Amino acid sequence: MSGLDKLRDKENKIAKATKDIRAFIAEIADLQSFVEADVFMAGNSYLDGAEALGEGVITGYALIGEYPVTIIAQNAQVLGGSLGKAHADKIAKAIERAEKTNTPLISIIDSIGARLGEGLGVLEGYGNIIAKAAELKRRVPHVVIIKGLAVGLMSSYALTADVVFMGEGSTLSFNPPLVVSANSGSKNSKVALGSSAHSMHNCLSTFTYKETKEIREKLTLLFDYIQKPHIENEDDPNRVYPELNEKISSNMLLDALCDDKNHLELFADYAKSVKTVLASVNSIAVGIIRTNANNKNKKLNKDSLTKIKKFVSFLQAYYIPLITLIDSDGVESNLDVELEGLSAVSAELAETIALSSIAKIAVIVDNAIGYPYVTLCSKSIGFDYVLAFAQSTIVPVTAKIAVTVTNAAEIAKAKDPIQARAKLETYYKDREGNPFLAGKDGYIDNIIQPALLRPYVASILTALVR
Repeated sequence: MSGLDKLRDKENKIAKATKDIRAFIAEIADLQSFVEADVFMAGNSYLDGAEALGEGVITGYALIGEYPVTIIAQNAQVLGGSLGKAHADKIAKAIERAEKTNTPLISIIDSIGARLGEGLGVLEGYGNIIAKAAELKRRVPHVVIIKGLAVGLMSSYALTADVVFMGEGSTLSFNPPLVVSANSGSKNSKVALGSSAHSMHNCLSTFTYKETKEIREKLTLLFDYIQKPHIENEDDPNRVYPELNEKISSNMLLDALCDDKNHLELFADYAKSVKTVLASVNSIAVGIIRTNANNKNKKLNKDSLTKIKKFVSFLQAYYIPLITLIDSDGVESNLDVELEGLSAVSAELAETIALSSIAKIAVIVDNAIGYPYVTLCSKSIGFDYVLAFAQSTIVPVTAKIAVTVTNAAEIAKAKDPIQARAKLETYYKDREGNPFLAGKDGYIDNIIQPALLRPYVASILTALVR
């Protein structure tokens, strides 16, 4: 067989072995934009002596929504996408190219784990790619798409990323599902470690997807918000929203505030009482936090604090301004959550906010009581501008707690204790929680009608963001 024939034979074998993963890349990338690198780089599987075509991973460049990206894609069709030394070296080279070219890195994960027949070289390979991914963090965006299995040390690599997509049938776990099943006595560990479980029970999954085209749509929006200095739109920055003067809901607030009423929600299934979204206001990319997003829970909890902290860290990484839309009576607390580290989580969020250098605008929509006021509204912790709606309440503790502490004897002596309590609580809110009082002391910059939310925030952003 001639050299040319050998080349064609090798190309045909690689093309056949990579057909499925190439089709996946083609769905998320712009048409015919993928250009492969290190096509013939390969080692051998010493476990069975079979040549690992393409080393079970393909790498290269592509465009997504016309944004240049570097792509790493594990190929489960070749030795289960298992990681050997050459497989790791190929990934490491791609990470280096992403940093050198300053292009977002897209890592598509689908691997059964380590190729054990290669010994300690595999562990060194894991250490190398995890270290390089960690060094890449905050330099260029890193997006992980978990297509199938992300187990063992590959899960550690995946979670170095800024953004994690999990497919409907994907699995993320430190130990393989079979091991978890054996240790827990459960037959359904693969389901319990899947995308829906992770998106609801922790803050590891940024987005979930059912169809591959959803990834492309979200990535294009994501890159718009984190890559573009100016996001084109024709929405009037002075657009008013009169409906907000009659009724306030999370959707109405976002529609009123965001350019063209568009936004991209992160961590949508986790801690649903808080929304964290990327959007643009007056063509400036922003991150928006809305508490009491479901109009059911006015108190933050340990999960919502974790979600907010992760989101603010993301905004800081890409220097995206923060806008908070606050309606919160405090933080839920009981013995269990205190023992689980509520104090530590609340301290971490406060520290994250205090140390962030992004522009920060707070809008007090209704209640801002205690901890939520301090961390998500106060000028002392670093907010540049604070707005309040006229009907809002700003106090250290809820009216119920304040009246219980200071007026217990008076209520007990009243002919109608319930009526007496209600009257005292209303008096406390009107007298102590009045936003005009906070404005008098310089803690609130302006008190506005809800309908004027967008014009005010758009104007403030223009002044704060250069």
